[in-house]
Amino acid sequence: MLADYQHANLYTEDHLQEIADSMQYLSDYVEEKGAEFYYFQCWDKHSIYPEYFPETVIQADTESKTDGIVRALEDYSNVNVISPKQDLIDEKSEKSTYSVWGDPTHWNQRGAYIGYLKLMNAINDNASEKYKVFQEKDYNITMPDQGATLFGGIHQVDYEEAFEIKNPQAIATPEKLTCYADDVRHGFYTNDSVDNDTRVLIIGDSYFNSFIYDDIAESFHETILIWGDYVGDIQNIIDSYNADIVIVEAAERCDRTDGIIAGVQVMKDAADGVGK
Repeated sequence: MLADYQHANLYTEDHLQEIADSMQYLSDYVEEKGAEFYYFQCWDKHSIYPEYFPETVIQADTESKTDGIVRALEDYSNVNVISPKQDLIDEKSEKSTYSVWGDPTHWNQRGAYIGYLKLMNAINDNASEKYKVFQEKDYNITMPDQGATLFGGIHQVDYEEAFEIKNPQAIATPEKLTCYADDVRHGFYTNDSVDNDTRVLIIGDSYFNSFIYDDIAESFHETILIWGDYVGDIQNIIDSYNADIVIVEAAERCDRTDGIIAGVQVMKDAADGVGK
């Protein structure tokens, strides 16, 4: 994360082009199967609150590695890219979007809600029949102390919003998992209360799994989450779950673009008959 903040790990433009080409190949593959594809970029705290870093930590340039990835996808591909960075920055003047003394490695629940809205609005922009999107009135929002206790006795008070869905309808049905069913980080929600039969496949991490996976599941008939560690086998995952919407999500510090490149190369080799 320090290297991310310092911009000490930038990719070359050629490598950014390779990332964009691989993501485009993956998006085309999903769309050829009749589904929609989205790439969602999550941002770590240092990109939204750089003022928390000491002034003695110097940034080498104005663009970070993750800024470069998003820019390359927008410039070199037609992939649907969702990046709530500016939304999170804009909101922080009104309400905190990352905890001060709570979890230092993720957005807080307000930040997560902003990301959720960004995702659902993007999906609805491409939908003929709009999916349900939770508004604040659909949650019980409280302000518990979520601060940290340091050294076993020093407690830092940190009142942060907690969002609780008032009337959840989606039910965890992990027995429906097939591909990679043995990893406890994976999940499967079924929601029979919605008026659609849409299946959503998320290949992501804790930014979704620990914060908005259950919110997303309230909008669709089936919502599956497979951990991003498995992107090297992404064709098998996509083919196994045959979803209507595929979302690849990654935290800033968990850059999995190399895994995407490797997984797409496996797809290309299989299509070309390499190794047969």
